[in-house]
Amino acid sequence: MKRGDRLSVDLAAGTVTNLTTSATAAAQPLSAYVMAILENGGVKPMIRKQRGLLVEG
Repeated sequence: MKRGDRLSVDLAAGTVTNLTTSATAAAQPLSAYVMAILENGGVKPMIRKQRGLLVEG
């Protein structure tokens, strides 16, 4: 990887792709729980959503 290379990171699949060179690397995928936290915007919004509470913001 060089400065200026464009990367694509798939957190769920655990892959990193250098879009400039087409090189790929394997990484540890994030767990379903961590992905849920990210998809909900953090721990607090996820808990609010699970409990049916209003989400501020």
